[in-house]
Amino acid sequence: MSKTNMRHAYLIIAHNEFEVLQHLLNALDDKRNDVFIHIDKKVKTHPNLHMREGRLSILKNTLEVYWGHISQIEAEYLLFETAHKNGSYAYYHLISGVHLPLYNQSYLHAFFDRLKGKDLLMKMDIPVEEVTIKVRKYNFFIKSYFSSQGSTRKISQFLWRASIRFQKIFDIIANKKETFYKASNWLSLSQKSMDYVLKEKSKVLKKYRYSFCGDEFFVPSILENMSLKSNVVYYDKLLKCDFEGGNTKTYSLANYDDIINSGCLFARKFSVQNINVVEKILTNLNSRTE
Repeated sequence: MSKTNMRHAYLIIAHNEFEVLQHLLNALDDKRNDVFIHIDKKVKTHPNLHMREGRLSILKNTLEVYWGHISQIEAEYLLFETAHKNGSYAYYHLISGVHLPLYNQSYLHAFFDRLKGKDLLMKMDIPVEEVTIKVRKYNFFIKSYFSSQGSTRKISQFLWRASIRFQKIFDIIANKKETFYKASNWLSLSQKSMDYVLKEKSKVLKKYRYSFCGDEFFVPSILENMSLKSNVVYYDKLLKCDFEGGNTKTYSLANYDDIINSGCLFARKFSVQNINVVEKILTNLNSRTE
């Protein structure tokens, strides 16, 4: 394997918590890594981010990203394409700006070397009703579904529910012939699989245009439905991520032992309000070997 192909690309989607993001960059700062960051276009003042050893690229032409909306997939493709044009990589890691690695870069590179080009995804449960609604119905009004404006949010959610009911009554089905698979959108892909995911871009954007959280479906569905199925490894230790009341839990120092003892490669999510747990994790990275 050439030196170029031993490099890893970290693709980061960020919209806030930029102090945490800088700590993340410090943890990824390694001459074997190239880092690409998409900062939501809605952010008016960009942070001053830096790395010393790794190569850092902050995308200039970015998108306004809305949770559950096709814009999430479009932003991911922007990162995929930007990194892919930059060169060939052993792995492309898609993470958020509030991720942290739980091991140092020497450990992570050795771990992925042992995978020998296998893709690492984290499988998620996929109830039939969820597939029916999220990818077999036309989901309108998603862009403002979680609007910070209360009245806009309520109207959008009411119209979305009415639209779904209408489609159920009249048996309107999208993507009838497709088989869908679901995994976390945070993943690690080989060069071969990234090549294929990029080739499928136009089909993906058409198929998932009116999906709800389609970013959790499109990559695993591409890989599982094609000859690359044997290349996929589902690994529940890829990411330590917990939920509280339906929302992603923000970790604090009280969660430190649970995080470190999880055996996961990465953890999410962290906040400047609990920066002490971030600092403690990163301080101890180099002492972790297993």
